[in-house]
Amino acid sequence: MRYAVTHPGHFAVMFRPDLVDPADPQLVRASTASATMLYGPVGSVADVGGDEDARQVAGTAAWALVHGIATLWLQGSLRGGPIDDPEALTRAAARYLFEPPPGSGSTS
Repeated sequence: MRYAVTHPGHFAVMFRPDLVDPADPQLVRASTASATMLYGPVGSVADVGGDEDARQVAGTAAWALVHGIATLWLQGSLRGGPIDDPEALTRAAARYLFEPPPGSGSTS
């Protein structure tokens, strides 16, 4: 989120497949490092156990959440809402995905 807000031009083109060579060694290394950062720790906040498919889905949900909020924030669509800080908004929204609702009795 911080990168998207502080480097909006870079963020805008990062996911444009028509602008990159998917075989570029630097891109492959950066993509691998990013995937490790995203999918590696997701098990600490989502109940995925050892299920790699569940880890992938949870990581994708987290990525989509952050990317979507960043895009909406940069477009001005989320300004003036109840949380006027994109990082705080992202953390609050993530709690809806990765924490059980209060009073649910769930501990996972």
